Amino acid sequence: MKRFFRLLICFMFILSTVALYACGGNKGNGGNKTDDSDIVLDDVTYDEYGYPVFPSKITLNVWSVIGDPDNAYLDLVNKQFNDTFKNNNVEANITSIATNLFYTQFANTLNTDPDNAPDVVIFHSERLTNLADNKMIVPIESALKSINQPLDTNNYLSNILSECYAGGQLYAIPLDVHSGFWYVRDDILEKNGLSRPTTFAEIETVCQALMDKKAAGTLWVRSMDRNDASLREWRQVGPESDFYPLEMSGENDNMECGWIPQTAVLQNGGTFCDKNGYPAWNTNQGLETVLNTIKNWKGKYIGANRDADTLWANLGNGNAVFGFEGSWWAESRLNEYDSVLGEGSLGVMGLSKLFALDPTAEYANKVYGVGHCFALSRSVTNNKVKAAGALYSKYMTENSIKYMKGGHLPACLSVINNPEYTSSTEYNRYLKYMGDPANFQTLGNTKYFKPVYEQLKMTYMYTLSKNKTGTVKDFIAEAYQKAMATIRAEEDL
Repeated sequence: MKRFFRLLICFMFILSTVALYACGGNKGNGGNKTDDSDIVLDDVTYDEYGYPVFPSKITLNVWSVIGDPDNAYLDLVNKQFNDTFKNNNVEANITSIATNLFYTQFANTLNTDPDNAPDVVIFHSERLTNLADNKMIVPIESALKSINQPLDTNNYLSNILSECYAGGQLYAIPLDVHSGFWYVRDDILEKNGLSRPTTFAEIETVCQALMDKKAAGTLWVRSMDRNDASLREWRQVGPESDFYPLEMSGENDNMECGWIPQTAVLQNGGTFCDKNGYPAWNTNQGLETVLNTIKNWKGKYIGANRDADTLWANLGNGNAVFGFEGSWWAESRLNEYDSVLGEGSLGVMGLSKLFALDPTAEYANKVYGVGHCFALSRSVTNNKVKAAGALYSKYMTENSIKYMKGGHLPACLSVINNPEYTSSTEYNRYLKYMGDPANFQTLGNTKYFKPVYEQLKMTYMYTLSKNKTGTVKDFIAEAYQKAMATIRAEEDL
């Protein structure tokens, strides 16, 4: 009966991800072979800069999981590549595909229509082990060497590059690492004589000070209303107002559930996975303590009926001070507030040390990060196309300064240390507040990325859910059991 239950769970899980785990034929010769054998190109010449000149035009078909608004910045780098190599007979066209469609569409196309499958894919590196295990992507190192463009691994952050290996082979080149972060009404904090919190304890201190002012009727707020100048004036509000400093909830799969529990694990000495790739976050006492504290914030610092749909409304009308969202919205949101309330009214705050119970611990500055990377699709069997795809992948990561404006941190050290990057308006306005990319930790090389990550998210969602009862310890145990049931059912097959 237990085995039947496991198989039933597995069947349901696979229905939602069947295409991702599928393995099929391959375009042209080569089948599912994914070894990194030497590639010999005997009819490629080289320009004065040492870059390959292909004998006939190659147009790379690139699929990207990077969507609005940051795909516009990626397009700038792609145009730069095409301009640079217009005389080398290679160009690239990017198609952006929504995350909820990308992985299924990639697998389906590989298996049913390989001639129209992409040559290069840009995806979340946490999925690399799974994609490599299912032979959807192929190693990239020999393709780089075939055109005398070997990858200098010392030019990439080891914490980000490590997720681009599977089975000891390099499958991808990392582009970035990114996270969500807090958008902060700095003007409201300043008007009320307060500063941004820098530790978990300070979050409570600042929130309590704001609520004390609300109770006393001395809390200063103002609205970012474009149409009514009177609402943009400072006013004092009291207990009757709907002000609560933290815009957080467990509803609608909010952005914070994808970053806060993960970062809480890391900043309190925990790990995501064990040596088998199974979830290990359930043993971290720091996660339980942080979630218990957040649970106690409900109704105290977190108002009722708050979710992703109310975040910007409440930040805008002055009913909240802290709201968690993706870093890729930073430029547009900061511009919006600057244009209405003046420069600096809205700021951003990274996650370093914010969920560490001991902010002096060596791991307190760690931040959970997600990266994008470039890889070669298994559909590519033409060695010149492989070489062109490898050249493209390397160039795009080493020349990605313009892309970082979309709220991402570089994985490539020559970009990190480039004065053009560090002196840019975007860096000094919001990128540097995300934290040091060397302190970001990714999910790691587990093929069970989905249950490990999704069920860790659920611990947070259960904690703030309006309809869930029980203790945080119960929530963590339930999420862990669900993750392991999915993993074991998959292994039974």
